[in-house]
Amino acid sequence: MEHSRRPWLASAASLAVVGCVSQAPPDGDPPPPDCRPPVLFGHRGTPLFRPENTMPAFRYAVEEGGDGIEVDVRVTLDGAIVAMHDARTGRTTDDAADRPVSELTLAEIKALDAGSWFDARYAGTEVPTLDEIAAAFPPDVLLLLDLKGEGIGPAVVDAVERLGIAERSLVSSFDEALLASVHAALPDVPVLYYLDAMGEMSRGAETGAAYLRIPEPIEDDPAFMDEVIAAGYRPAVSGRYIRWDGCLGLVNNMHRTVERRVERRPADCAEKTSPAD
Repeated sequence: MEHSRRPWLASAASLAVVGCVSQAPPDGDPPPPDCRPPVLFGHRGTPLFRPENTMPAFRYAVEEGGDGIEVDVRVTLDGAIVAMHDARTGRTTDDAADRPVSELTLAEIKALDAGSWFDARYAGTEVPTLDEIAAAFPPDVLLLLDLKGEGIGPAVVDAVERLGIAERSLVSSFDEALLASVHAALPDVPVLYYLDAMGEMSRGAETGAAYLRIPEPIEDDPAFMDEVIAAGYRPAVSGRYIRWDGCLGLVNNMHRTVERRVERRPADCAEKTSPAD
């Protein structure tokens, strides 16, 4: 049996349970230090150093110490799930026609070069499918699937069940109805809901959310993280704002964020440096 790098984490569902639950001290005692490291996801892999949403980017995020990868997923014309953020192909491939992903077959998507726009070293890099991504990493590497476009909800539900990846998966979106429908079909897969404003926190309950993404313009204020926790959710923030409470970091520079995770470790938390310790 393959040894897990994260023995504390049996599944993505358990991550949601152990995340940012408050630790109430006995009366009169100071609160104990929170020794749960932030859980780090490579946002589109490592877009500062590799072409986004490609296998080189995902591998680099894990090699640099990430606990999981965030993957933007869309459905092709023939029903395959591919990793691509934009609705059209032009920005991140060599497709001069900038065609909609939803109007292309998987074979047409696979014929595109998803690497040379970033650097000539990555010429010939393919757009990966969710099947390929799931197969490329061991079960302890978490998969945060950011749902994009028409038809993605039923397609992801089918894929998660078919690939047997529910225990390592999370789903995210700005679309409340989409998240609610996926949560109803996959109740054990944690949900991350993207807030446009803090006043929308109550909508998280409608999606079944375990995590709320704090809006970027205000995520530098730790009071908003506390507000999310007080409301019963777990915060998700950019890598530069991570802190030790077991919450979720969406990371563009994994190497630096892993360093930051160590630097911000509370003094009373021994030598623990990552969720694997």
